[in-house]
Amino acid sequence: MSNKIFILTIVLVLIRPSWGGSNRSDIKNFNYLLKRKLYHSSIYFLSRLKKTKIKIKNMEKISYFLRKKTSDFKNYKRCPKKANSSLLKTQCLINKSRRLYEKENYQRGISLMEELPPTNAFWPYLLKEKAWFYYKLKNYNKVLGLLVTYKSPLLDDYYSPEVTYLIVLTYFRMCRYKDSFLKTKEFLASYDFNINKINKKIKSLKKRRNKSLKILMGLRDFKSKEMFKRYIKKNKEITEELALIRRLTRFNKSKGLKTFLLREIRKNKNKALMYALKKMKKKKKDYIFFKRNILSLNSEIIKKRRNLLYKNKYKKNEKKMGDVKNIKRKKNAHFYSFKGAFWADELGHYHFALKNKCGKIKKGNRL
Repeated sequence: MSNKIFILTIVLVLIRPSWGGSNRSDIKNFNYLLKRKLYHSSIYFLSRLKKTKIKIKNMEKISYFLRKKTSDFKNYKRCPKKANSSLLKTQCLINKSRRLYEKENYQRGISLMEELPPTNAFWPYLLKEKAWFYYKLKNYNKVLGLLVTYKSPLLDDYYSPEVTYLIVLTYFRMCRYKDSFLKTKEFLASYDFNINKINKKIKSLKKRRNKSLKILMGLRDFKSKEMFKRYIKKNKEITEELALIRRLTRFNKSKGLKTFLLREIRKNKNKALMYALKKMKKKKKDYIFFKRNILSLNSEIIKKRRNLLYKNKYKKNEKKMGDVKNIKRKKNAHFYSFKGAFWADELGHYHFALKNKCGKIKKGNRL
């Protein structure tokens, strides 16, 4: 009801002045289109009126109303105490926990992160951030447990090279240099293949724009899916409006309106393609950045292994065994051994049970 009342007030305000010429026809066309909820076409005539010297009451409210109707426009200046949108609540919670991380209040920050259940759309993106909280708290087995979740087929599209870097770093902090070295070797072995795969997608997005929407459709993470849904919805709205405008005789001479709608269709498509292109470029930058960091860390790993070898403390055939005693557990927490299958209700609850070997190394050799 509130939207209908608002539309009527806009119409009355615009009809009131008695201007002549093209301005009068623009006002009539705007009111006609707005009544029929053809919002994209309404924007065309509103933009024409803005270019004139005519003063229109509630211009800001009208523009805001149309932006809300024709785009994913959001005006969240701050987090309210009571938010009706679940998305807004999630964003506020994430931002609050990030501020706590900056203030080094890791325990409070992770408790906020833990409030988001695995069913939340943003949960897969936050596994890395939760792992960094636990890393700062030196709960390394929990860090490894969170990051191994990305091996689940459900979360394959959420993986980033930052995950591998944090795993290598965590093994390093536990003085498990062989594990760090093997993980680094695994990452470097697949590096060229992953970079070439990304480069092919970037090339396709730049050259074959008509076929490149398939790449966007192939991105299966939540944000990409939402982006594609918005593209489909807006494209459908504008296409239907254009078809209706072409049938209406009163707009036969209005070539500018049809050109505007065709341009909006192209802009909508370009926006979707630019999203996919930026995503691919960011992924490539991440691989390059974390490769440099992993190689830098690998040189330290090699030094540590060499020092242990010289002191006859390096065991070549050492097995990676775990014990439940090594887990930092909460009260009433129960653990079951992992048997190679990822179950949806277990995601995010994994723990490694590895022993921190740094206690065996003399104080002179500490990190």
